[in-house]
Amino acid sequence: MKRFLISFTIFIILILSIVKPQIIEERHVRLYLPAIEKIDEKERGVLAILDIYVKKGNGHIFIDTMPLTEVDTQSSARIAREVVSSLLDIDPEEYDLFFVIKSNAPIVGGPSAGASMAVGLLAAMLNLSLRNDVIMSGTINIDGTIGQVGGILEKAHAAALHNFSLFLIPKGQRNYNGIDVINYGKEKWNITIIEVENVRDALKYFTGFEIKTKKYEFKENEEVKKAMREIAEKYIEEVEKRIENVEKRIKKLVLDYSEENSIRSLINIQKEKLNETKKLFDKGRYYSSSSYSFSIGIEIAYIENLLDFLESNRKKSVIENKLKNIESLLINLTDKIEREKEKMDSISDIEIISISEDRLSDCENNLKEAWKHFYNSRYEDSIRYLSYAQERAKTVERWLSISNRFVEVKIDFNFSKLKQIIEKDISEIVSHMGYASIMGIDVTNIKDSLEKAKEYLEYGKYSSSLFKLVSTKSEIDVNMILESKTNKTKDFLNEVKNDASKKISEAFRKGIIPVLALNYYEYGETLEEKDLKAALSYFVSAKNFAKNSIKIFETYQGKELMETEKNVEILPYEGEKCKEEYIVLSFAFGALTSFIFLFFFKSYKRKRNKNFSFF
Repeated sequence: MKRFLISFTIFIILILSIVKPQIIEERHVRLYLPAIEKIDEKERGVLAILDIYVKKGNGHIFIDTMPLTEVDTQSSARIAREVVSSLLDIDPEEYDLFFVIKSNAPIVGGPSAGASMAVGLLAAMLNLSLRNDVIMSGTINIDGTIGQVGGILEKAHAAALHNFSLFLIPKGQRNYNGIDVINYGKEKWNITIIEVENVRDALKYFTGFEIKTKKYEFKENEEVKKAMREIAEKYIEEVEKRIENVEKRIKKLVLDYSEENSIRSLINIQKEKLNETKKLFDKGRYYSSSSYSFSIGIEIAYIENLLDFLESNRKKSVIENKLKNIESLLINLTDKIEREKEKMDSISDIEIISISEDRLSDCENNLKEAWKHFYNSRYEDSIRYLSYAQERAKTVERWLSISNRFVEVKIDFNFSKLKQIIEKDISEIVSHMGYASIMGIDVTNIKDSLEKAKEYLEYGKYSSSLFKLVSTKSEIDVNMILESKTNKTKDFLNEVKNDASKKISEAFRKGIIPVLALNYYEYGETLEEKDLKAALSYFVSAKNFAKNSIKIFETYQGKELMETEKNVEILPYEGEKCKEEYIVLSFAFGALTSFIFLFFFKSYKRKRNKNFSFF
């Protein structure tokens, strides 16, 4: 009996030491925001109140501010929601969020409440209480990192005047305008100032808990691997033969020395690339191998077309005929895509159609450039663009060759539902784009991509529009991540990679084969060895395309009430004061629970099965 009681006591202590708060249906938290009030060109720190309400709903975000704040507050709320949803792996469409900001003074606009919004939302979702002596200032980035803000000293002073003992600031802002704010705050106002890198760090200080994320791995899909292997194998054979042919042609031609030397040098570069392509193939990285083959194909096409041009007595006609041939090919490919759409009945089909249409559009744009240079008598430039268009058209055919190939859950497509997804995505991207502008990111290219997506929508090219929007969203995300001053690309790369793996795993559990996400993930692994930023871009794309696949699936099939994996653990923070507080608390509750158990055990010896619920 004694042994049982000892074991039980230890069990209770362990349970209380690893608290796992539950996500609840309705919750309210309150935080205080340090802000800046401007009077007669002078700035002083003031406090505002932030109330966050979370309720079961349909994914709406409501913001009420008094006095009115700028639009960046709305963008901050949306980014905060995305960060929290990703971190906890919850569906944001299942909750309505209410952010209420009140201040007695007219505060200067800015996104510095973003980090507090994210932490408050985390606490609300997890049903965690917030310490009332902690306050923070910082923007929120899409990767969960906390961005830099202004007025650190003024805000610290305001926090100290209102009896806050701990002020959290973005990492990298300890030295503010030549002043060590941590030492200054302690000596001048007796307030502790700590730098935090991300919302995970901040949550520790606000709640005493930290988030631990599960490591994800997924098993490769053999159907996709087989399909991509076939494409890669044929690609290698084709470019290898074409390299041999152009080498034979050069031997027969009488060319200017510098011209011949330049072409031979270009061929040698492609032969080296081909060796790398074969190595990737041998490693089982078939999408990466095909991407390398595509790159080689463009250069070989340029050499082929240039030799045709140099050999001919009617040079202008050679280029013109090639351009017209590409136009005819595009018409045939457009018809083929439309026929494939009629057979579309799965998520992999819509992905393949969407990337085929995107590649077709890329081909059309380069063909336009080729014609433009042709009419301006810039024939070599025209050859450049038409060579790219030729090879891009081939990628359309290769993608279409694997349409309707994979066995997965069948869907009866109604394109009006895709339109609803697209319109919502456009609204979200506009908000994110505004936030990116506030962060100082150049969004010119992003605007162009968004306009293209809108154009596709207008002409009823829903799959193209969807593909373009996911690509645009990925571009914004990557730019925001790289803009994070404290972010280390290598460290964060592993987190993004894990997020992508998590979403791909989720897609598999639902019976989806996320073809694009799988291939982009593979290419990210290839680039990881050479170019971290490029790898980051592909892992972000893999994550977003997997999310998009799930979103489309749930739009048509509904959200299944399936048991989800536990992706995060909420553990007592084992640092600074929190460690002592929670160990003492755990032992105290453990001892109390043991005493209660012993009392009831003596009173009811026969009732040995009890159910306890800890929150």
